[in-house]
Amino acid sequence: STILQWTVELGSCAASDNVTISNYSVSASATDAQTCNSTIAALTGNNPAPGESGVWTSFTPGVTYDNASIYNTGAYNLVTGFNTFVWTLTNAYCSDDAVIQVEYIDPIANAGSMQDLCENYTFMAAQNPAPGNGTWEVITGSGTFDNSAAFDAFVSNIGIGTNVYRWTVNDRGCIKTDDVTINNNQPFASAGTDVTTCNTTANLNAIPAGAGE
Repeated sequence: STILQWTVELGSCAASDNVTISNYSVSASATDAQTCNSTIAALTGNNPAPGESGVWTSFTPGVTYDNASIYNTGAYNLVTGFNTFVWTLTNAYCSDDAVIQVEYIDPIANAGSMQDLCENYTFMAAQNPAPGNGTWEVITGSGTFDNSAAFDAFVSNIGIGTNVYRWTVNDRGCIKTDDVTINNNQPFASAGTDVTTCNTTANLNAIPAGAGE
């Protein structure tokens, strides 16, 4: 508290009176955050001083808390993008708010649809991962990507049969994956070696067609 004195003088006479100024202000603070998980985010505000109490509120509908009265608590059911939270400190006389943003980063990993080919090359058809980055890798089979970081990469040397490629998207440390199957149904044809004959007939030695060919 601060005591101030007010003095009035009139000639040789004076009168004084005191007033007490009591500062009961509070100061709320909290920290912005990012999360890769929609089911929980860690909220961090400042610890209430003795005689103060705190409470978390949000502008995101459906958000729940472990305990909304604790300065470091968990929040659930965030929406993709920015979620606004308010940490409010209150005492018997005053209150103060700290507004923060908690960003839920939810990368979109879509490797595209399955392809059935009659050749050993194709263009991939993943969804553009912006603002994140993506990378292709071979899970089963074979394939060579001209640019493994391109969502529409050209892939060659696709193995005969079933090939599975994985598209991994990383957006500021939040990672999601999706797999796509590329079937190379190209048949194999071999007529055998050349034949030299002195007769009007010749024996041909083609490799027999496989099942379904």
